[in-house]
Amino acid sequence: PAAIRGYADTRGQGTQYHGAASEVTDLDEGHYGSSVAYYGAQGLYTTDAIDVAHGYAHRKNAKAPSIYAVDEKSPSRIFDMEAAISDDVLAEIRRIVDDPYGNAGEVAGLAFDEAPKNLREFFDGVREHAASERIPADEIQESVFHPIMDFLEAQGFHGMSHVGGRRTKTPAHKVVIYFSPDEVVRLRKLSEDDLAQMRSTAGKAEEPTKAAEADPASAFAAHFAEGLGFDTIVQARKFAKEQGF
Repeated sequence: PAAIRGYADTRGQGTQYHGAASEVTDLDEGHYGSSVAYYGAQGLYTTDAIDVAHGYAHRKNAKAPSIYAVDEKSPSRIFDMEAAISDDVLAEIRRIVDDPYGNAGEVAGLAFDEAPKNLREFFDGVREHAASERIPADEIQESVFHPIMDFLEAQGFHGMSHVGGRRTKTPAHKVVIYFSPDEVVRLRKLSEDDLAQMRSTAGKAEEPTKAAEADPASAFAAHFAEGLGFDTIVQARKFAKEQGF
């Protein structure tokens, strides 16, 4: 796999990670705060990209950066925010749009009028309109995002997922937000040895490619070394010298 931020690319490998600025002692408190969470909603934010989790763990003023692998206690039912909006979710959105109190209904209506293809687009539209109208994030969270998440949880969903990377301009990655993480997942802290191994794997995967890019003539040597089971061209040359070639 290609290396990103020094790590092997873990996208699509089936494991979610959580990056925290300090050690997580209570899953009820183990979520990103509203200042860094994508939607500012309560829940455990996870990603299948170890490099993204690393970025959250090492954000500014981090006290004890920690990265965790996320293990589900049993298979979780996750709502796909990238899928077409179902009729029941559509009805819940319309209920919010028709709410005569506060500004949330108006903002939700503006986002809904843009004919979002999925729930992620609707959430994005709500956030953008709220920002342009200078409506406090807390009001939108409490009046739009949280009611929809509560509705999904009442329908038996344990969380929701979307494709991340759009705002941060990073390679696409899978984000899963667990609504009640203490009930459905366990966190397994990755040790420095675990992380070092993931960095080591990235370096081994990347080095032959770098050599080929730096000197096109070395492409054959890189593939030859890899084919013989050597991690680098240098190791292959050393072996050849020892054998008298």
